[in-house]
Amino acid sequence: ITIYPNPAGDELFVQNPNSEPVSINFYDVIGRMVLSASVPEESTSSINIGSLSQGTYLMICHVGTTITVRRICKVK
Repeated sequence: ITIYPNPAGDELFVQNPNSEPVSINFYDVIGRMVLSASVPEESTSSINIGSLSQGTYLMICHVGTTITVRRICKVK
């Protein structure tokens, strides 16, 4: 899974080369889920993160039984 740009403004792109869809959850620094999204198999999708406040978020990506964790910085 490729995620760009990071840091991001209002839009984040996720490239999913897998043959399964990706389920994504964003968590703030105190562990609250603040946003969720999904990316279809073998595609690149944009995720609108404009509603999130400036700061750092954990992005938890589920593909089948695999879990990937990334740190995302949201800027103005």
